Amino acid sequence: MKYLKRTMSIGEQVIVFKHPHWVQFIHPINVISFAVFIVSTFLFFAGDYELFILIVIFISMIPLIYAYIKQVCTEYAVTNKRVVCKTGFVSIKTNELRKEKIENIIVNYSILGRILGYGDLSFTGTGGSPVTFNKIGRPKSVKKKIEKSLYF
Repeated sequence: MKYLKRTMSIGEQVIVFKHPHWVQFIHPINVISFAVFIVSTFLFFAGDYELFILIVIFISMIPLIYAYIKQVCTEYAVTNKRVVCKTGFVSIKTNELRKEKIENIIVNYSILGRILGYGDLSFTGTGGSPVTFNKIGRPKSVKKKIEKSLYF
């Protein structure tokens, strides 16, 4: 929310603020589980190899660290004046759409997304590229809050 607070204009209020859904941690956890399986199998058959174990565990932690940084550094926000998508850690990319320009709000669910409660929320508007909130939790309730703020 640091980026959003720095760029808010006078009288602008946050309606919805989100980070990506926790589902992005499933793949890194699977990688770590597989690495633990490899290490335990190797230890069972080979014996004592501390350096190999440390290397495998370290390499398996890289996707988890990446997912955490992506989780923390991605901000999705809707204010009473605009829709903001900010991604990035070192190089920051922002995509904004003024609320007056919003024409459609599209919700996309995958099968797993329906089960776990996450989806993509896209905002299309006049004369610009769409702003998409990827893998956010409860996108239908977010859409309802946004529509309520648009029309009332």
